Amino acid sequence: MKMSRKPPSLLIVTLVLILGTAIIARAADPDLMAAFSVTGKVGLKWSKIEGGSEVFSGEKSVTVPGEVVGFKAPTWVGIRMDQDNLFLNWYAVPGAMAYMIWRSDTSGSGYENIGNTQDLRFVDKAGLVKGNTYYYALTAINAEFDETPFSKEKSYKYGRR
Repeated sequence: MKMSRKPPSLLIVTLVLILGTAIIARAADPDLMAAFSVTGKVGLKWSKIEGGSEVFSGEKSVTVPGEVVGFKAPTWVGIRMDQDNLFLNWYAVPGAMAYMIWRSDTSGSGYENIGNTQDLRFVDKAGLVKGNTYYYALTAINAEFDETPFSKEKSYKYGRR
């Protein structure tokens, strides 16, 4: 299964939709106050004031694709081969609850998700061909399902010792 990142233009579309919603709501009811903010999520908060008192309020947020401040991509420890398996290891990312492992036959592109784990290691043994070079990248996922950008790429020529 090929996986691709959501395009950055989705952020603009999301902002336009939220801002448009705030403008339409304000036009429908001039006493309705609305604001939006962008951090790792896009949020819309609203409240209605009648007679100086807040009558109701609400909040809605959506995750924005892209880097979450302070949530960094994993850093490699290394890759080694043992008994025809490749063992991938990396350092923990603060706040990560799981890691996604990506592999490609081409450096810098074409990554396919080959698995996920909560550990700091992964064993790759599926469909490896001796003599081929494989390119790996990692991403981390936090409890809010924010995903880091790809880690630096790490390659390994399968079959060498």
